Amino acid sequence: MKECRLHTINEILHGAIMNTYILLGMIIFFSGCLEHEIPIPPHPPGEVELSVVTIGSDYGTQIYYSLSSKEVVASNENNDWDIAFSCSEASRIARLNSSKFMSVANTTFMNFSEDLSDEYLNSLGFVHEYESGLEAEFSIGDIGYGSNLLILNLGYDIDDNELGHYRLMVDSVDIDGYYIRYSDLEMTFDSVVYVTRNAEREWIHFSMLNHEVLELEPEIGEWDLLFTRYTVLIDKETNYQVVGILSPRFGTQVSENSQYSFEEVGNADWDTLAFTGLWNEIGYDWKVYDMDEGEYTVDTERSFAIICPDGREFVIRFIDFYDDMGNLGTITFESVER
Repeated sequence: MKECRLHTINEILHGAIMNTYILLGMIIFFSGCLEHEIPIPPHPPGEVELSVVTIGSDYGTQIYYSLSSKEVVASNENNDWDIAFSCSEASRIARLNSSKFMSVANTTFMNFSEDLSDEYLNSLGFVHEYESGLEAEFSIGDIGYGSNLLILNLGYDIDDNELGHYRLMVDSVDIDGYYIRYSDLEMTFDSVVYVTRNAEREWIHFSMLNHEVLELEPEIGEWDLLFTRYTVLIDKETNYQVVGILSPRFGTQVSENSQYSFEEVGNADWDTLAFTGLWNEIGYDWKVYDMDEGEYTVDTERSFAIICPDGREFVIRFIDFYDDMGNLGTITFESVER
């Protein structure tokens, strides 16, 4: 009898243990199913970050800013460069430093040392650089097969002193870089330089005044916003200097938002927004100069949706154009990652 009782108890315990394993297995099985069947909520939007970028009350600094790291990644003075050359092997274009109000005239001369009279120079039609990012709108134009003799007006320094005129000729272009020749108008010097492309950057810069090739722009993917002064055409007839924000010419997409508030646009359907790759889409008109008050006001109701080349998405809006002392050129903005 005792043996039968013990046997029965052992069977009961064994059965209980087996049921426990079965129940545990069922929980794990169904939990595994439910993990894929229950929708995973999207990550909550990031916190709003307040950032301040100062280009100076004389607007003399160009600043490259990263939305991802929320920091300035590079900066240079406006006067540091004159021409930027495209680093893309598929591109053979150059652009002028519009922050200096530079312009260019294309002559018909193939002789670099051509005698240039004052009368001839005054007859030339100089073209300014406008920062749209479209290759067809670069003032120097396509230089894939070299160029005629170009006359560059170097614009103004930070104290508004005229920098004079230079000769420039692009002798040839290959997949590795640009052969250029330049001098002042009187040809007190005559220099030939090879500007080598850098595949890690979109533009390589060159200073004719300092005879120097410069890597001013950060590497591709390291920056999202360029705070700078540049030239625009007002009413199709007036060249004017403004302070605004440019974005990388390739990869970055921007949409100026008027449909939603800054607080709403992060949760909106971005498929309904109109994005563009134009690098002046953010531009300068988020602020307006009040002639009566003699000061700038910032449109805080305007925001911009930005898709970076790495796929990260941000919303920004501008808050102020003055520092605490009332000096111009300090740009305060809010940003939030979507």
